[in-house]
Amino acid sequence: MSHPKPVAECEHKTFFADCIVVRHPDDSNLKKMVGYTLEVKVKCADCGLPFEFKGLPRGSAPFQPTVSFDNTELRAPLRPSRDPAEQAKALLNQNTDSNGNR
Repeated sequence: MSHPKPVAECEHKTFFADCIVVRHPDDSNLKKMVGYTLEVKVKCADCGLPFEFKGLPRGSAPFQPTVSFDNTELRAPLRPSRDPAEQAKALLNQNTDSNGNR
């Protein structure tokens, strides 16, 4: 069994990421989701040092990226993707006028 490298000697070349998806239900209807958030923590696989996310506000919000109070957890909003056929149709409709002209 190998021992972790001392942090001062580590080059931080390999990583572990721990991810979960949090569902945000509507307060009046718990079956209806108003949003989803991906929560991510990253640490060095060699020495165990946690990494910090920079440049985002602290807190938790289902509609904007935030970080935990110690900056070690990214909280990023996400949503289910559309069906590829629906996505293609939406793109085609974006590039045409009301008469169907491109």
